[in-house]
Amino acid sequence: MPEDLIKFSDMEIGYLVRKCQRQFKKMMKDFEEINLKHTSLTEENKLLSEENLKLTESRNSQLNEITQLKTENESLSEKVKSLNKELGILKSQEVVNKLLETTKHKDHKGLGFDSSSSKRKGKTTFIPPKPTAKSNKQKGKEKEKPTKVPKKEAAKYPGVWYLDSGCSRHMTGDASLLSNLIPYDGTRVTFGGSNDFGLTKGLGNLVYKGLTIQAVSYVEGLNYNLLSISQFCDKGYSLEFCKDMASLKNIST
Repeated sequence: MPEDLIKFSDMEIGYLVRKCQRQFKKMMKDFEEINLKHTSLTEENKLLSEENLKLTESRNSQLNEITQLKTENESLSEKVKSLNKELGILKSQEVVNKLLETTKHKDHKGLGFDSSSSKRKGKTTFIPPKPTAKSNKQKGKEKEKPTKVPKKEAAKYPGVWYLDSGCSRHMTGDASLLSNLIPYDGTRVTFGGSNDFGLTKGLGNLVYKGLTIQAVSYVEGLNYNLLSISQFCDKGYSLEFCKDMASLKNIST
């Protein structure tokens, strides 16, 4: 027997053995509890991982749905813009047609008058302004060709607008009918080959019941108001004449 154990009696040794056994049992019990807790935490972590995976998949699905909804919203916005544009064109056509209808007179003159059946002898000619010293740089360029416009005996109907198949641009002699008038010195206009003439003094817009007709020339001395059929056609419109009316349609859409 070792010398260090000789000092203990059998009773003391038995006590120490039992104490060690109790401590070992306690350690084993603690180990089992820790092992059970570890197993439980492992299972819980597995469940949380699976839930996190589901949440990630759901989030990705929602992001894809949001992207798809944004794309659909952009497409719908474009359709709304297109429909609003078409609606504006339809409203403009309706207002112009009303303008054509309301400006007719008993003698069949006005915007609803079929100009092809009119027997008119007078002519209106645009004459370029005389060159000045400042315009010497334009020497050698091709001369501006005069534009002929049929004359209308319409001075007795102030404020009435007439469709003209020979006029190259809209024009009026009444500046009060135009908005956003921009003054400038333009071409000179003579009427019917006589000594009467007018000077182009500005450019503005005709506004009638929400409809705007742009680029209307103000000609000082002009006693009537002309809407150019060719200018309407250049803007993508067509005019259809019937016996008692005329209608304006947009053919560019």
